[in-house]
Amino acid sequence: MLKNNSYNNLKNVGESALKYQEVKTVGETHIKNDMKEHCRELNVREHSQHYLPEINNLILLQSIFIEQQQRLIDILSEARDQESGKDLNIGGQLSFHQAWRSPAVWIRLSTGRVGDTKPRLKVRSKKAKLARFEKTESEEQELNKLNKHKKFIKIIVSISFALLVFVGITIVVIHYSNKFEEEAEYIPTEPGDGNNNHLGSHQIFDRTKWNGRPPLNYTNITSPVPLVIIKHTGGGPCFTFLVCAGKLQTIQSQCVSNGAPDIYYNFLIGGDGNIYVGRGWDVQPQQRHDIIDIVFMGSFAFDELTPIMIEAAQLLITDGAKKNKLTKDYKVVSHNQTTATESPGTNVFKEVKTWPHYDSGLYFTDKVLAKDETSLN
Repeated sequence: MLKNNSYNNLKNVGESALKYQEVKTVGETHIKNDMKEHCRELNVREHSQHYLPEINNLILLQSIFIEQQQRLIDILSEARDQESGKDLNIGGQLSFHQAWRSPAVWIRLSTGRVGDTKPRLKVRSKKAKLARFEKTESEEQELNKLNKHKKFIKIIVSISFALLVFVGITIVVIHYSNKFEEEAEYIPTEPGDGNNNHLGSHQIFDRTKWNGRPPLNYTNITSPVPLVIIKHTGGGPCFTFLVCAGKLQTIQSQCVSNGAPDIYYNFLIGGDGNIYVGRGWDVQPQQRHDIIDIVFMGSFAFDELTPIMIEAAQLLITDGAKKNKLTKDYKVVSHNQTTATESPGTNVFKEVKTWPHYDSGLYFTDKVLAKDETSLN
């Protein structure tokens, strides 16, 4: 019984020392063989009462096991010192191979007898495990540094993009603010009825009301004049004061760009039925020096004249005659009767032909202007 218990203790020591089941089995086999050899040397025989007591044999076996265990430790230590990728065989007892840059050590134990080969097993030394742990920890630290660096770059890129957007928006706002400030004096406001002249239900707005620019120069007209020419501006119509006033500002800018000192026309009539003063009764228009021109705002090859527009034009002509701005026998003609143009459009032309003082004759002139106002029509 004592022998069995001691042997089991030796087995437990082997299991604890070598860790893996396969190494334990190989170690036990190897140790048993060595113990048999030592027993033969001492002439120990089972059930013999003529040799050393059993307890001495067990002590001897234990010392043998410790010796074998130390041999394994020495072999592993020597294996760690070998260069990477080389095989090692020691005394026909052990052979192993260490993979390149790998902490793993492959060990094969054998008894030295032909055909008595044990399976290959994998053992890691403490130093190899520690090196791997340190390597893993170092890689983790490098990964953390890399992640922090990436986050920092993302933050910088985001801030740069936000600043770029902010600068772009600021530039756009400043640009349009300056533009609006430059044009502020030309943005009209709805005038009150109490400060305006009227012809019946039609208001008369001078250039101060629609925020027209002052003329660069002008030439006074010799009143009264014998001819009224009806025209159109071309482009879209307008039906409110603000839209009509903005349209007049655009027309004035185009006229000045074409070389004229001011808006071409004496009077303009909007789709709202109101009268907008251009050069007025006392200044020569751009086309001829001996006429007054009245212009409907819109393109009347397509648009239809409204009754309030027709009434406004007729009241304006009558008022001019009363103020002695027109001769008593004045004539009313369409623009296309004085020059080659589509103005005032078919719809206006057929209306004007029904008015009092309309004359169907042609009133072409030999005077040709460098920048004629027909370019707007």
